[in-house]
Amino acid sequence: MPAEHRCVESQRRAEQISHAIYGTIIVTALLVTLQDHGFTADEVIAAIVSTAVALFFAHVYASGLGRRMVARRRPERTEVKALVVDNLPLLVAVLSPILVLVLAAAGLFSVETALTIAIAVGLVSLFAMGFGFGKTTDHGLPASLGLGVSSAGAGAVIVALESALH
Repeated sequence: MPAEHRCVESQRRAEQISHAIYGTIIVTALLVTLQDHGFTADEVIAAIVSTAVALFFAHVYASGLGRRMVARRRPERTEVKALVVDNLPLLVAVLSPILVLVLAAAGLFSVETALTIAIAVGLVSLFAMGFGFGKTTDHGLPASLGLGVSSAGAGAVIVALESALH
């Protein structure tokens, strides 16, 4: 594979990972904001889905417009498809919290418990992404654990800031 192609693929993968992290942080902050308000599981699911879909389309639109402005031409169909695919991790990030809330809607546990679990899942996901980064970049186990903890910690701080602003 030519070096230029590897660079483009690396950039695309970096974009996908950043969208997964962004989606995880935004949804986790939303869940924190919705706690203690007495919403039903269905209402929380609707809030998560509508937020994620709006963010997804906003990202695709903004990325496409930005690329169009830089390239000074309309994007080709394959480029639009790539934009959509590259932004899909933002939508995938909401699947775990939705699954937890679906279980609450089915009566397996309360909405409050589901929100707590979903928030924990978001933070664990951020930990896993940081840890995965450490392992894929040949860091040892202690350094990879540190990267996981710092990723989850940074996410928790951002979630707290976002929630405090609401």
